[in-house]
Amino acid sequence: SLLGMAGSEQAVDLPTVPGFTLSPDQRAGGFSTVFAATQDATGTNAALKIFDRSRPGADVDHEVDRELAILQQFQGVDRVVQLVEDSVLRDSRGMAVLALSWVPHQPLAEYAAKLTVRGVRRYMKCLLSAIAALHSRGYAHCDVKPLNFLFDPSTGVGKLVDLGLAQRAQRNKHSLVTRIVTSYRGGGAGA
Repeated sequence: SLLGMAGSEQAVDLPTVPGFTLSPDQRAGGFSTVFAATQDATGTNAALKIFDRSRPGADVDHEVDRELAILQQFQGVDRVVQLVEDSVLRDSRGMAVLALSWVPHQPLAEYAAKLTVRGVRRYMKCLLSAIAALHSRGYAHCDVKPLNFLFDPSTGVGKLVDLGLAQRAQRNKHSLVTRIVTSYRGGGAGA
């Protein structure tokens, strides 16, 4: 599975999204389903987040527009998933779609037991740097968990995904995350 979610794939009729070829590899969440895809024009791997309109009482269009606006603020930020398309797309069923960059990763459960102390430090440094990047721009992720931090232990690269619950936070350059990451880099706890 490209999405690294063994056992979570379900047989489903694939929707179509103009400009992309979807793979049957998918990961379903509470509010959306993410499909592995290829951008037709470039051949680039992508992740298409298709939002579920059937949730009772949900203002899906507002939620999608909000997440898109947040992601637009993080374009070029290394530790946050990037947009492939700068607007909301629609699939063949009329569902809202965000086209995101593909993040090479392995599910934490596949390698957690094998992590060395150095590996845990690498993972945590990357995760805390990602959280600090959000905080530095005035946002709190509000849903940090292994499924929302995609990490590749072979490269040490990881990115936060799913900013749908992110909230504006008060800026504080002396936040706990900033102090931890600065301290880890050798800048001292008070830097």
